[in-house]
Amino acid sequence: AGRKPMMLNLSGSLSSLKASLTGTAACRRPETPLPDRDDLRAIMGRVDVIIFDFDGTLTATPGDRQVRSRKSVEICERAGLLRPRLQALREAGCMLGVMSKSTQATVRDALAAGGIDALFDAPVVGKALGFEGKAGFIQDLARSGALRRPGDQRLGPPCHRILLVDDDVLELERAAAAGIQTYAAPGSGGLRAEDFDAIQASLQLPPSRPSSRPPTCRTGA
Repeated sequence: AGRKPMMLNLSGSLSSLKASLTGTAACRRPETPLPDRDDLRAIMGRVDVIIFDFDGTLTATPGDRQVRSRKSVEICERAGLLRPRLQALREAGCMLGVMSKSTQATVRDALAAGGIDALFDAPVVGKALGFEGKAGFIQDLARSGALRRPGDQRLGPPCHRILLVDDDVLELERAAAAGIQTYAAPGSGGLRAEDFDAIQASLQLPPSRPSSRPPTCRTGA
C-alpha cells in the first residue's frame, strides 16, 4: 500500500525572487510568442520525482475552463489510462506528486474518487500561486527535504532530477530556467497514452499495458 499523500500548501519562495523577476518568463512582453510545446518535452537524464499538474494534465479540461464538480468525474473517467501508467512510474522508482492552482481538498477528493490517490507518495501541493510559479514551490520542496524517501537522511533529489509535467508552457519555461526537467502535456485533453509512452521511453522504461479494470468512482459526483 502506498503512503497517504502529503498535503502541503506552500507560500512560494522569495529567496530567488530577484532572479525570477529578471528571467525569461517574467520579462515576457505581450507580443512575445509562447514557448514551443515540443521544446519543453525535455527529459534529459535521471528522474527521481515527477510532479504532475492537475487541471488539464491529469484531468482533461484546463483549469481556466474547468468546473470544480467535474474534476472528480474526469479523474474517474481517465482512471483506466492513469492508473497503470502511474503505477509503472512508481514501480520504476519514481516518487509521484501533484502541484496545482486548485485547492488541496479538490485535488485530494478527485484522486480518491478515481482510486489513484495511493499512487502519489510525494507531496500534493494546492494553491501553487507565487512569484516564481511552480518552479519556486518545487525548489522549496527540494531544499526542505520534503521530496526525500521515508527513512532517507539525505536532503533529497536536486532540481535536475525532478520532472514537472504540465500543460502550461509558461510554468514549464520557468521550471526549465530553474534546472527542472519538463514535459509539456497537450494544450487540451490532458495527458494521453502517447505522452506516457514518451515519458516512459525517455526514462528507458517498458511500455505499460492498458488497465482492464472498468472506471469506478468512489463518490456520487
